[in-house]
Amino acid sequence: MKLVSVPLLALLLLVAGACQESMEERVAREVREHTLKSCPLEIAPGLTNDSVTFDSVTRTVRYHFTMRGAMDGLRVDTVAARERLERVVDNATNLRKYKSAAFVFRYTYYSESSGLPVFDFIIPQSSSER
Repeated sequence: MKLVSVPLLALLLLVAGACQESMEERVAREVREHTLKSCPLEIAPGLTNDSVTFDSVTRTVRYHFTMRGAMDGLRVDTVAARERLERVVDNATNLRKYKSAAFVFRYTYYSESSGLPVFDFIIPQSSSER
């Protein structure tokens, strides 16, 4: 009986180990699931989170937004907006695991009327770990 148990245990450990996904695979799955479950999501009147994507090469979690109505064409102080966005990322507890794994965050805002990016903020790992 012990001879059968040892190979069975070894097989179970091998299968369990093979089921482990890397951090990059996990993040890709989580952002894909979030997009399917929650997007599009209206963040504020005139601002919609359309999707979240993950680029495993650059280790970047990217949020895609569309600005419409009064928000579309709004003049924004990009320096102040970036600083505020950095503070939001710094304080976001739901991003803690990504920050500790040194991921980059990117926020791209598109104009609904033109379809072109209006703002594109990249928050590198170093500024999200302050």
